[in-house]
Amino acid sequence: MSIATVGPAKYDFQDLVCIKLALDFYKSGQASLIVEGKGAEDAEISADIDGTRIVYEIQVKGSEEHFGLPLLAECLSHFPAYESTHFFLERLVSDPHRFAVMVMSGRANDSLQKFIPRGQWRGEEHSAVYFTHLDAKLVIDAIQHHAGTLKETNLESGRKKYLTDYITGIEKKSLIAAFKRLIIIDRTTDADLSEACRQILRKDFLVPDDLFDAQINGLRSVIKAGRASQENIMPEFVAKLQENPVESVMPREYSLRGDEDNFLDILKNQHVLLLSGKPRVGKSSVARWIAASYQREGYRVLRTQDADVAERFLLDPVSSHRLVLIDDPLGGAHATNKPHEKWMLLNRVIDSARTGRKVIIAQGQDRLYELNDVIDLSDLLLSGHHWNDLSDTPDSFLLKCWAQYESHIPSEVYQTIAGYISQGRLNIEPGCLSYLAMTYSRLETLASPEKIIRFARKESRDLAKGLVAEGYKRLLLGLAVSTSHLESISDRELAWVLNDESEGSYGLSGNSLGYSLWSREKDQVLPFPDYNPEPELASSDGDNLDRLEKRHILQIDDLERTNFTHPFYRAAAESLLGETGRREFINIERSLRKGIFCLSPSTARASASNLFWIYEQTNVASNKNLIIQLAINGLDSSYPSVRDICFDFLIQQTSTLSSNIQEQLPSWTLKVNTYSHTVLQWENGQPWYPMNSERIISTGWVHEYDKQHVETLLNEIASDFDVTLTSKDAYDIVHHLETSRERLDHKLMAKLLSVNESFIRAMAAKLWMRVNRENDCEILERIFNETNPVVADSVFQSAMKGWHLYSEERQHYVLNALERFASQPAQANVMMQLLVIFEREHATGDAPPWQVFSRLFSITLSSLTANVHLSFSRLAHVVEEAQKEITPFEMMDILTSWVKFLEIQTIYRDGHALNATNALLDIEIPESLQSQRLSLIERLLALRSTCDRMRVIQDLVYAWPQLTTSERAAVSAVIIKASPDHRWILASVLIISHIPRELIEIILPGYEDSALSIESMKSLDPALFEAIALIATHSAPSNIYHINSLLQNALIKMLVMDELSPIAPMAFDYVVTFFKDKEKLLCEVINAADERRLQKIFDYLFYFYVDSNPECMPLVWEMLFIHADEDIACNNWLPKFAKFANRVFNDFNIQEIENFIPQKFINLFLEQSPDTFYYVYPHNFLKGELCEEKDNEIILSESMLSIFIANINDRMAKSPPAHHKTYDHIMDILRKMHASKEVIRVWNEARSNLFNYKRLEPSFPLPDLNDWQY
Repeated sequence: MSIATVGPAKYDFQDLVCIKLALDFYKSGQASLIVEGKGAEDAEISADIDGTRIVYEIQVKGSEEHFGLPLLAECLSHFPAYESTHFFLERLVSDPHRFAVMVMSGRANDSLQKFIPRGQWRGEEHSAVYFTHLDAKLVIDAIQHHAGTLKETNLESGRKKYLTDYITGIEKKSLIAAFKRLIIIDRTTDADLSEACRQILRKDFLVPDDLFDAQINGLRSVIKAGRASQENIMPEFVAKLQENPVESVMPREYSLRGDEDNFLDILKNQHVLLLSGKPRVGKSSVARWIAASYQREGYRVLRTQDADVAERFLLDPVSSHRLVLIDDPLGGAHATNKPHEKWMLLNRVIDSARTGRKVIIAQGQDRLYELNDVIDLSDLLLSGHHWNDLSDTPDSFLLKCWAQYESHIPSEVYQTIAGYISQGRLNIEPGCLSYLAMTYSRLETLASPEKIIRFARKESRDLAKGLVAEGYKRLLLGLAVSTSHLESISDRELAWVLNDESEGSYGLSGNSLGYSLWSREKDQVLPFPDYNPEPELASSDGDNLDRLEKRHILQIDDLERTNFTHPFYRAAAESLLGETGRREFINIERSLRKGIFCLSPSTARASASNLFWIYEQTNVASNKNLIIQLAINGLDSSYPSVRDICFDFLIQQTSTLSSNIQEQLPSWTLKVNTYSHTVLQWENGQPWYPMNSERIISTGWVHEYDKQHVETLLNEIASDFDVTLTSKDAYDIVHHLETSRERLDHKLMAKLLSVNESFIRAMAAKLWMRVNRENDCEILERIFNETNPVVADSVFQSAMKGWHLYSEERQHYVLNALERFASQPAQANVMMQLLVIFEREHATGDAPPWQVFSRLFSITLSSLTANVHLSFSRLAHVVEEAQKEITPFEMMDILTSWVKFLEIQTIYRDGHALNATNALLDIEIPESLQSQRLSLIERLLALRSTCDRMRVIQDLVYAWPQLTTSERAAVSAVIIKASPDHRWILASVLIISHIPRELIEIILPGYEDSALSIESMKSLDPALFEAIALIATHSAPSNIYHINSLLQNALIKMLVMDELSPIAPMAFDYVVTFFKDKEKLLCEVINAADERRLQKIFDYLFYFYVDSNPECMPLVWEMLFIHADEDIACNNWLPKFAKFANRVFNDFNIQEIENFIPQKFINLFLEQSPDTFYYVYPHNFLKGELCEEKDNEIILSESMLSIFIANINDRMAKSPPAHHKTYDHIMDILRKMHASKEVIRVWNEARSNLFNYKRLEPSFPLPDLNDWQY
């Protein structure tokens, strides 16, 4: 029988077989793969082999029982569903180009050994086996016996007759011929298949071992989809293989030096390979070739210049193998910043090397000599390892290098140079040979190898030095930072960039809004700004431009725009950046800033694109910071395309930025993902936001445009006219099509996707993805090749709204493409905002496509940076809803990504973040997932912070009956294991109401109860007692919920009564904040306190009120004042209330003050409070005959107003108010008196200063949490 009759639980093995065989045949001509096709077996693979179409029908049996002829007969007798003809053997015999392939987990007995290929089967017939008539008779007999076992139903009776007649009449000769195409592969296990797949994926796709499972899971999804469609899925299978290609580190056109095997041996045995030598000898190429050999063995390879990144890469706690190639970590043309620190870090990186962790470092010898003060590589070690010097370049090796260029250069040049190399007369570095091949036409002569060597070793910087000597440096640098290969610059913009004295805020739109509450009927149109004054080139700059144009270094086009004539000259100008000092770099940054913030969108784009190489070429941290800040400022550019460029730059640099800057990523995304398009202005068809010198008073809610013009454009495009769309045209068309999506065809969409502005492409993509479409693979490919998050956001939202309209094929394509989006941090950031509300109707409709959530959530979460802010409450809720809709296997993938995210996160997260534990325990998982659940539990228990581990262990202990024996053992191991924060782990268990007996025995041997009591706490280790008490009083930064409330309340009461306990202040804080009968309890404490104790209680309560302002407790304060010595109350307590009035009192009036200070002391308090004057003096002043209050204004003379202001200002300078309501009171009076705005502003600023947080130092020591791990 087919495995299809066994049930879905057995599909995984069949899927893996299909994956393995598909990997075997995907490269064959016109290969196809059908899973459980109509009238076929478990799978069918077809391919053109040696000019013949071969069909492989595959049956899979997952049973591990031994088998023989009976099972073979059963398999060969398998009929198509509901049919009684064309059974498996019949098809095999009748078609000489058909194979029967049986993949079995069990072991075949001796009767079937002839059918088992020797060695690796690769699709061929049995060639070394001779089948006999006896073999045929045994199979015939077995099939006849099987026929006799068929039931007597109509279908089975027909099959029995057909099977008996066919096998009785078959010619043994035909059967023997078919036996050559009957392949049995036995003893096939999951492990065997996985390893075979791993080897193929390594070899063909460079899939590292730590991506193997993800790749296999992706291929499984293709197989499962194919089972449903019963159609050829080989294209989808191949597409999945190529979906996330791993980039090969193998250098192109590499020539073997001859010593590579030695380098491989060094790396194999020492795990570290250090390569150095003269410049341009090919250190990086050799390093990449060595790394590529490990990449083919399943190593994940990282190529980087950053030793920090390398260290993190190697220390990542994964079991798979990794290799890091660190290229010029100390700098190449320019030395890195803090080279000694980098050198020490390299030592640490090398210390991380071991089996499965390889390190290759390629570093030019000049930097090594400079840093270590040596003159020979043999004198230098790095962490005990020698440097391998590649400076020696044998002539035979150089000939191989030169041979690569034979087809690119004239024969005479090639042969002459080759001859010099063979004769040993032209021994230069391989990099110089490459330069020579590109610039051979400028050689003065071929007759002198010495001159050829000098020419080949010439660099662009040599030309640059000569130009600097002639006085061109300032001009060349200005052009280098404000132009690009395709973007020239006008004289006006060049003058703006070069002129240090010109100022103004141009091209900056940080204050643009999406709309105004006072919207007008039509869009407000603003004129495009002009420079004021108009910049002009200095005469010296103009003369230099003319001279460089005559020397063909610069060219000026028909529009009077300037650029370099050749990349070599641009490289010469860019090299000057390395010759600048710190102060001069500030001038360069100013020029770059002015280029970005100017009145030419093209110059702004060119300047922004130069952020990349300028950042790379400067190695001074402060200079890099200037560039980073400039890019951040560029996100407020007036030109949307410049915002995109700056965003791309920042995203590329994210991993090297400080955590504080990385935390800005969501705000960066908003800058390019804004929906404030209604404020856009247009100039020559190009968009710009109103600049800071302009203000939009209001703008329309609905975009206004020329509908007739749009209709004309649409008709012309539909008529195949050659129409060039401006960005404004495209923007208007997208708006026009919002109510007629059917008019958006492939041709029009292709044009819309060609505009520069990503937000317009995003709007178009949103329309395209809203409905089902056909034959649009090229369009989809363009959409999903976008890297800007605004596109990802629009596409994802629209696809989810239109998902139910999509065909199955389209859903498959879009889902795979969305996976690519989700794998990028910026796109993942915007996609996660929808994923965490996926269950909500306004987000995904009334029937959310949970299969999309299942596929994307894990990838998206894994792509987020460690510093990103995430709403864990939303995440926890959507995962809870997803659990009702998706399989346990899918849920485990989601929870795995959740746990991984917790492991990498470095910023504060709320208590919902640890809901992962409960979500994991809530899944009803099959036995096959138990080990994975255990692994996740162990990872949760190993989280970095004490707070996290306390919460996890509490949740696990609380759910103790749900845990398996292994899971309980994992919890017990954490409890037993000594760690710096061990007492906190124990405390989190002991504070639970019902502690499992096993854990009680570990923590408190001999203790009989299942919960801790006050009496038993007294016998605990003091440090453990303190931990429990701090948890109970919420004085430890923990997020645990399962607290024994009886123990907690009893402990709190004991602590507040214990004058000597250092935790008493925290207990008071808890009582004030959480206790229901707080006043009753605190009054009891006060009644029992002596005078010294009363002062402490006052200090505790006052500190908490100043720090957090809990609800009023008038009875408690009254009891304190009643029992206190009057002198202490008057001279100590009342002044404190006066000083911190703004932090204690919500308002400054008698009703509020009486909540804290008894009536008896009110007058004395008011005498001490500075605020009293500001109520009494205005009252008395306004009672005078020269003042009149009328209709909410105060009428008085200018002289009286001046007197009033002078008096209150003088008083404020000497004794300012302490409460913000007092300031409000005075400003209200000043407004009624029509005082100037400046006078009111001074008071308002003073009021604002009250809210600058100033910590009140407590009179008691705060708990020491030195053993708390963050």
